[in-house]
Order: sequence, then C-alpha cells, then structure tokens
Amino acid sequence: KAAREYIYGLCKQDFKKGAKHWETKKGAMTKSVMPLDGGSKFTLAVGWSTQGEYHFITVQFNPSKLTPHCAVEVNAMFGGLFNWGYTEFYDRAECSYIEIALDVVGAKREDYLFFDTKLQCLNDYYEASGTLYLGSQTSTRQWAIYDKAKQLADTTGSSQCGPWLRIEARLKLKTPVIDMPKRSFPFLPLRVI
Repeated sequence: KAAREYIYGLCKQDFKKGAKHWETKKGAMTKSVMPLDGGSKFTLAVGWSTQGEYHFITVQFNPSKLTPHCAVEVNAMFGGLFNWGYTEFYDRAECSYIEIALDVVGAKREDYLFFDTKLQCLNDYYEASGTLYLGSQTSTRQWAIYDKAKQLADTTGSSQCGPWLRIEARLKLKTPVIDMPKRSFPFLPLRVI
C-alpha cells in the first residue's frame, strides 16, 4: 500500500511531465508510469492476487537506456517505495519472471542460425510473422528472437531506420532476489551462427 501511495503521489504532483497512474481492469491492481532521463520509463504495477492471496509488485525499466542521472532516479524510486528498507525487501522478495533483451541494430534475424545447447524445443510457428522461439512456454528459459523495428512499426506505426534484431531471454525463476547475483548468465548456452 505504501508503494502505491508513494508513486501515486509522485504522479499527482506532476513530479515528472508525462507521469501517469491508473487502476487496471485486470483484478485488484494499479499501474504507474514515470518517464526517466534517457528516454526510458519506470513502470510499476502493484496488486493483490485473489487466487494466491498475496501482494505483488512488478517493476519494469530498460537498463540499456540508463544514464547516470537515470540511475539516480531509479535508486530514489526504490528508496521511496521501500522507505529505504532495502534489507527487508531483499530478504523477502522473490523474482518469478525476468526478460533480458539484447539489441543488435543493423542485423537481420534471417541472416543467422540460433540454437541453445541446453534446450530441445524449437517453435517456428510464428517464424513467418518474424518471431522465432527457442524452448517451450513451460520451460524455465525461452528465447524470443525477432525484428524489433518491424514489431514497433506493426504496433505503433513508427518506422525505424534499418533492421533491429532483438534476442530476448525470458526466464521463469522462482528465485529470492537476494540470490539473483549468484545465477548464471542466461546467454551462455545460446549459440549464433
């Protein structure tokens, strides 16, 4: 509740031009978006799972766009969200899902062959529309490899100059946040030819 009120207060005070806060139609959840320096956004969803009977918080931002000023902003957001109580947050929080994107501007998906040395599943059903999946949706690791420029053009109508390959690791972890630095780098088993 304190996290929701903190972000809601920042959005209402016009702390940052373009900040928004709203209640979603998907259950008991509010969502807030705060623009960050460098063109990224800090997105926060706070909610209550009626099935699991627990509170959850989802935080999203693009680390590739973190400028020094943006890193200070993100640190201040976390500080305000948890009343500087990082210890309690890290002791109790669990990371259940994370996406790590690697962008290669100027590269085309069709020019490469991708495989994961530890996965046995390939889903090329969506390949005609531009997306290749390695691994199943039920596995702990799945890759989505697609043309990000095409995706943006299809969804927003904005055209990017040239191809933009995105290689995205999607991980289902169920790992305590405090143990995240101990996890192996997810791109190690990926091979690109």
